[in-house]
Amino acid sequence: MHREAFPLSLNVYARGLPSSTPLIFDFDDAVHLPVGGWRGRLARPESTGNLIARADLVFAGNEYLAEYAAKHSRHVRIVPTVVDTDRFAPADHRQSTKPVVGWVGSPSTAKYLEPLLPLLDKLGREHEFTLRIVGAGRTWRLEHVEVENRAWSLENEVSAFQDLDVGLYPLVDDAWSRGKCGFKAIQYMACGVPFVVAPVGVVADIVRDGLDGLWARTESEWAERLTALLKGPELRSRLVTEGRRRAVTHYSVGALAPAWIQALESPREVGSGTGPLTGMG
Repeated sequence: MHREAFPLSLNVYARGLPSSTPLIFDFDDAVHLPVGGWRGRLARPESTGNLIARADLVFAGNEYLAEYAAKHSRHVRIVPTVVDTDRFAPADHRQSTKPVVGWVGSPSTAKYLEPLLPLLDKLGREHEFTLRIVGAGRTWRLEHVEVENRAWSLENEVSAFQDLDVGLYPLVDDAWSRGKCGFKAIQYMACGVPFVVAPVGVVADIVRDGLDGLWARTESEWAERLTALLKGPELRSRLVTEGRRRAVTHYSVGALAPAWIQALESPREVGSGTGPLTGMG
């Protein structure tokens, strides 16, 4: 059931489904919060609560979302975002003399990258690298750094990550970001890309600072962490190894598939119990 199947009705029709029809609701963004733009004019965020209340089982992508879901249901399981680690895997390539620092996203998330651009331009005065921006939907130029602005495509989705030497994952610490489920971090780790990330929300649980990636909260920390990656091949290699291992064991389709299948086959059994349920199986 899609939250916006009946965007103007607050999804009251979901309550009209036969009681014999099990309903599973899965969300990995803070869709219960108001949004702007045309989606905000159509969607009723509070309709999310109606779907959760009707659902026999709710999958929440992180604890922040699960806390909200628990206000409407006693059948909530936290299910992390996963990737196909056979597909999202490290590529065989050598880092060029000029490393590629990159970001992969969408026009709606480009706002998180933009404040970082002056720092990257400043960093370009001391270190030679190419900045590759994929999927921003706009063109940026910097004075001291060569910038490649590329469009995102499904065909090149994996290679967009694989071809990077250093990844960027900036975020703003607000309610919407705390509802995110760290998909980009998992993609970086699965593809063997060392990266710097703002430790917001569940990202701080997914990425262990200094093991799978590097955290940066302030401008000085961003500069320090990026410099360490640009100058430290041993650090990059260690992060690649640990990040890939963590992606496969904790955030892969293979790791979660058995429990997911069990939930789809027996949603009422998996969702039974009192109070919010965390974990699978």
